[in-house]
Formats: sequence, C-alpha cells, structure tokens
Amino acid sequence: MRVLTGLLLIVAATSLGACSSGSGSDNGETIEALSFDHFGSECFSFVARFCLRSSSDNGQTYQNFFNAIDGFNYQWGTSYDVIVAWRRLENPPADGPSRTYRLVRIESESPVAPGTLFDIAIRASSGIRATADPGIYDIHFQRTIECAPADCRMIDSFIAQEFGIRMEFRHADTPGDPIVLTQIKCAAPRESFDLDCPP
Repeated sequence: MRVLTGLLLIVAATSLGACSSGSGSDNGETIEALSFDHFGSECFSFVARFCLRSSSDNGQTYQNFFNAIDGFNYQWGTSYDVIVAWRRLENPPADGPSRTYRLVRIESESPVAPGTLFDIAIRASSGIRATADPGIYDIHFQRTIECAPADCRMIDSFIAQEFGIRMEFRHADTPGDPIVLTQIKCAAPRESFDLDCPP
C-alpha cells in the first residue's frame, strides 16, 4: 500500500509540474516566451500605426508584433521578457489578427538609459502632425516627439512633399515625455523609400 501511495504521489507531482510549464494545450492556449524592444516601429494593417517590436530568439532579430496583449502595459524606454498565452480565433475578421494574446507573467523589465538612441522610419508622412505645442509632433496619434526648430521645418517640408522620413531619436530623461529627435537621417518618396533610406 505504501508503494502504491508513493507512486500516486509521484504521478501527481509530475502532472502538476507539466501543467505549470507546459503548452496549456488542454484549454486551447499555447504558451510562448517573447522579448519586446524598448521602442516601437511603424506597421501597416488597416491603417499605418505603431507596433511593438518582438523577438522570439532572445533579441537577435525583431519583427513587428501586430496583436494587443491583454494585461500587458508596455512602456516606451523599457525592454521586456514576457510569457504570453495565445489562442487561435476560429473566425478571425478579414485582415484582422488570427490570435488573441494574454499576459501570463513578466519575466524581466529593463529600462534603458536616458539618451539611448534608436531609429524610426515613417513611410506614411500623413502619420506625422504638428500639435498645438511648438516643437511637438505626434506620430500616428500614439507617440509624441520633440524637435528643434530647424528639424521641425524640415519635417513640415517632407510632409508637404509626402515623403517618408527616417529619423534618429533618443529617449527623454523622464519616462513618458516626448522622445527627442536627434537627426533626420533620410527622406524619400514613399514608393522608393525602402531602397533610398535603408536601415
């Protein structure tokens, strides 16, 4: 009887361990580890907007992440390693996401140093607009940027020409403040932008 009880305890412990680290396939979800970069990038679905930059290979390569993650409050200027659970939609909307995601846990979050530089390419010049505050623009109604007067005038000129723009930014000293434009690297017509203004 003691041997049988011991075997039952081993089986139960093994089963619990499998549930805590497994795929979650018994409820239709798949568990996945993802990394998110400290800034977003322009992406296109129904409209141009910002997407998170995700990696599944520990930050070796990044790609646009189009989905929302329920329970995940992403902040620019912070890199994240997270565990998510996703479920495939049976009848996804046309041109919409085919999966739903929820946050399981945050494994790590690492704020980058103020002043860290990064590039953003805006191919849809209509996505940049001046705000009521001098020197402050917003991109796709999602992120505000700050520019010096000369750079702001260049942005206005490129918007009028419907050019795409590749820009270098730095994170502000205070999280949540506008990211700061450090230089305009390139501008070109949208149809030739990727060729004329490569990363």
